[in-house]
Amino acid sequence: MRLIDTSVLIVAVNVEDARHDAARMFLERALNEGSGVLIAPASFVGFVRQVTRVVGGIPGLAVDEAFHVVELLLGRPGVQVAVPDERHFSRVRELLQSAGASGKYVDDAHLAALALQYRATIVTFDSDFARFPDVKWERPAA
Repeated sequence: MRLIDTSVLIVAVNVEDARHDAARMFLERALNEGSGVLIAPASFVGFVRQVTRVVGGIPGLAVDEAFHVVELLLGRPGVQVAVPDERHFSRVRELLQSAGASGKYVDDAHLAALALQYRATIVTFDSDFARFPDVKWERPAA
């Protein structure tokens, strides 16, 4: 089971990013294998937030285009929405405390807690997940 981080979703649609091919190919393989892909609602929201922004005067995707990507992913067999269980916030707190982390790492701890709950590996371009030693993570490879 793999939990896909926002960074992978963003890079997969950004053809200007040098990591685009790795992200796109990873997602295509994972979706075609049907081996279990998890995506947190926060990752979908983060994706829409980032890809619809105007950066350097260049407009991002239209909101409808961004949601179309989300809907395509949700419509694929084997894709599940990662829903927190009743222990989720305790896990988030434990992860933050054990890592001595706060602030910008709270979102990472949220995904890390979901990964522990689902016994999943986080797929990300963000090396900050290394601060949570009990959480498995990997970078997409082409």
